[in-house]
Formats: sequence, structure tokens, C-alpha cells
Amino acid sequence: MNWVRFRGSQSLRHLTMATWEAELEQIDRALPPGFDPLDAGGCGLVSLVGFRARDVRLGGLPAPPYTGVNLRAYVRDREGEPAIFILQSRVTPTGMGAILLGLPVRTTMISAEA
Repeated sequence: MNWVRFRGSQSLRHLTMATWEAELEQIDRALPPGFDPLDAGGCGLVSLVGFRARDVRLGGLPAPPYTGVNLRAYVRDREGEPAIFILQSRVTPTGMGAILLGLPVRTTMISAEA
């Protein structure tokens, strides 16, 4: 499994997030070596996040807006820093540029409206 650390920015609209507790061991099994689940009082946290991204920049490069849903775990990275690890991600076709960064994205049809 590849992993990537990158700097980027985006404005999120129509953000919806559901977060729940999960067993640390269960999250650990889904992570590559070198990543550890962030301990939140004896359990880990996982979120399902839906959003519409605008004003997207990957590093210094502009990217098109897109809509996405991802499943993420809260972890400590290889340097021991808190991070988000994307377990799965679905995006509209304009978000597929993330695959060039090694992110685990697949395309899907998603609509986000107010």
C-alpha cells in the first residue's frame, strides 16, 4: 500500500461528517506498517466524510472542484505526528487527479446540493 504526505488546500462546502469509535486493533489491521491508530481514551476514531471541494490546490498547482466521500482513520504517522489516513475515497471524475499522488480514490457519481 502506498502512502503520500502532501500539502494542499481546498474550501469545503456541504460538509457532512459522521464519526464513531472503533477498536484500536481493528483500525490497526487496516493501516500499513509505521502508522498507529490515534488513541482516544482506549479506542480509535473513524469518520465517514462527504463534501464538495472548491478552490482546490495540490501543492502550488490549481485543481478542478470535485465532490467526494471518504472513510478516514485518525492516526499517528511515521514521525509520531497526528494525521488522517484515508482508507477509501470516492470522488467525481474531476477529483481523480488525486490518484497521481497515490491516494486511494475511485470515481463515482455523487451530487451535493444545499
